Amino acid sequence: MSSFIHKTITTLGIATVLGGLSLIVHTIALSDDHDQEPQYHHSSPTAPSGNFRVPELTARERAVESLLNQGLEKLEKQNRGGALIDFNEAILTDPAHERARIVRGELLYKMGEYPQAIDDYSQAIEQNPTFAYTYIRRGKAYEAVGNYPEAIEDYTEAIDIYPEDGFGYSFRGGVYTKIGNHQKAMADLNKAIELNSGRAEAYVNRGNLYAQLADSKRSGDDYEEAASIYKKAMADYQRAAKLFSEQGHPADSEKAMTTMQALKQRAVPARATN
Repeated sequence: MSSFIHKTITTLGIATVLGGLSLIVHTIALSDDHDQEPQYHHSSPTAPSGNFRVPELTARERAVESLLNQGLEKLEKQNRGGALIDFNEAILTDPAHERARIVRGELLYKMGEYPQAIDDYSQAIEQNPTFAYTYIRRGKAYEAVGNYPEAIEDYTEAIDIYPEDGFGYSFRGGVYTKIGNHQKAMADLNKAIELNSGRAEAYVNRGNLYAQLADSKRSGDDYEEAASIYKKAMADYQRAAKLFSEQGHPADSEKAMTTMQALKQRAVPARATN
């Protein structure tokens, strides 16, 4: 059984790093281990903190939590089908259960079932419209189906709820890059990095923006300016690779390095012309 089950009393949340599933605890721990990575607050970031009494769960709530735990354990064993059955049963037991909707939405997103994931995230938002994380996840699903206006709207909502975090700025900047709004993209990505210089995906997104700008300069025969911008892009990819490696994401680190190497090859003609 997973250690988080032993350590927590109730209430689980979900977080992802580049789409990977991981667990976060939002309640009192039974041990003295407080080494948790920063995550989205499950309520308003200005909510009071301190000791509080955990309410006793109803029979239905216990049944839902049990099903969620079963499903999450199956996910750890890469049994997505079994996990989905448990999450479906949890939602049948309590259709308005916010965490169940988020958990199933995460799994559906990983399975490429984006419209269904959007529906689960929307149901979760209906239950708790002040949780920035759910807007981020629904924004990613909208982005996956090419609905960029809705993605931007969700990322903006996440920023409004929790402006201290850089995720909303990073992802919104990535969408602005995709639709060619370079000025807004650069402002958002710079802000994301200003808020948290350790946010690897923000460097990837800004690297993508720099690469797009450099390609545009090169196509216009402005080779000197293109070469300068390519260097900025490569520096961002290199920084992202280092951060991913330090944060325990070797696959993402390798991907960033591969992108940097490919960009280096693409930039050769621009530099050679000089």
